[in-house]
Amino acid sequence: AFAEGGGAAAAVAAVESCTARIARFNESPERMKATSDSFAALADLAAAGGAAHAAVVAAGAAASVTDVLSTFHGGDFSPIYTQACRLAGNLCFGGAHDFGDDAYTFAIVAMNANDATAFRWAAHALWNACTHSPDTRDVLHKTMAVQSLVKGALRFPGTPRAYGLRALAYLVLGSERRRKSALRANVALVLSDATCDEPATAAAALL
Repeated sequence: AFAEGGGAAAAVAAVESCTARIARFNESPERMKATSDSFAALADLAAAGGAAHAAVVAAGAAASVTDVLSTFHGGDFSPIYTQACRLAGNLCFGGAHDFGDDAYTFAIVAMNANDATAFRWAAHALWNACTHSPDTRDVLHKTMAVQSLVKGALRFPGTPRAYGLRALAYLVLGSERRRKSALRANVALVLSDATCDEPATAAAALL
């Protein structure tokens, strides 16, 4: 009820206002935290599914994700683009939204991730973007997505690695060319180091 009653639109408006000010004036840590918190709230609403998910999409959250991921990189902005990626993955879940060519921004976050949390949610965005969209898989293969996922999976064991391997499995799905690119990126090193869990097994079956 909160999302449909204007909560989603208010959260998107807050994100847009904060990010515009940050980009222009290098705003305070408090303003950046408010932006991150707004993205987190939208991600939670999108994860709820149903009418709440639809309200987040209708409010223009996807455009806010693309704007932020195209503008902010590295350092102090990590909490913002981490939550933006979490929102992106939740928007894409089940094929509900397609970011198209803009999905390349998720690969940029994965490549530049300096911590396990940022990589995990970038992989989450990549995973859900690829699951139902062969076109997105092709778009991402033209970026450094495969290399980004392999690099992150090597660096960040545990849950982030599991997310990375799931994303990689869907990214290469249905393409011998993409599969070979993962092999060239030394994905075998990740699989040999990973525990025998479901993501590693799924990735190994495809690779």
